[in-house]
Amino acid sequence: MRVVPGLDGDEVIARVRELLGEEVRLERRLDLPPVATDASDPWVIDVFDVMEPLIGERPEPRGLAYFTDASALTPAYGTPPTVICGPGDADQAHQTDESSVELLDAAADAFFEIARRWCRL
Repeated sequence: MRVVPGLDGDEVIARVRELLGEEVRLERRLDLPPVATDASDPWVIDVFDVMEPLIGERPEPRGLAYFTDASALTPAYGTPPTVICGPGDADQAHQTDESSVELLDAAADAFFEIARRWCRL
């Protein structure tokens, strides 16, 4: 299970244990805090400005139900602002046909623009 802001691993384990009973063994393999960045952060605003034309609407900050490396990398790099985004639909991730070449090209262009703005080029 992936925790979101406002929820921690201990709460999840306690609730699942309560629901399933003591006869079910739960084992914590990895317990990382959720990643959250203030949507008013100037870098986040830049990222959303770049992503808006790509996805056809302004991105909405939200928690994700899946694991990303951001859970480990964000604290390791001193908690910089973090946005998780990529081409295509998250429901298609890691499938043979998870994205089209056009979406990959558009995402690469967006990532380049985000990096250009970050470096003030």
